[in-house]
Amino acid sequence: MKLLPAGVAGLTLPAMDQMPSDEERRRFAAGTQDLPDFAKLTVEDIELMDEEHLGKPVNPGSAAEGMAAMQRRLKLLAQHKAKTLTTLDSSGPLRAALEKDLSKLNQAIATAEERLMFYQQQEKAKN
Repeated sequence: MKLLPAGVAGLTLPAMDQMPSDEERRRFAAGTQDLPDFAKLTVEDIELMDEEHLGKPVNPGSAAEGMAAMQRRLKLLAQHKAKTLTTLDSSGPLRAALEKDLSKLNQAIATAEERLMFYQQQEKAKN
């Protein structure tokens, strides 16, 4: 796998021609924990970036794992949305950019909710 400089604290990112493994995401997220709060990443943050870059969803494994992943994602997206709304209230000239971010967050939340329902239906059909 070819590595490219990420430009953040000497971290490297794999060239994105294929989806990184769960272990690669965990290692990368762990490598950001010594950074300032605004630069720290969770595995869920990295999954979202992977999906956006590659244009396809991360395969969580089983339906039960998919439900857990979408519940974690919804929690993360709700946190990002709350932070964006708080910033939007006092944004001034950044308002247009924040409104665009808010629109993206709303779409990501809707997508994660759809996927969660799909995994729940799969799990229900299995039982």
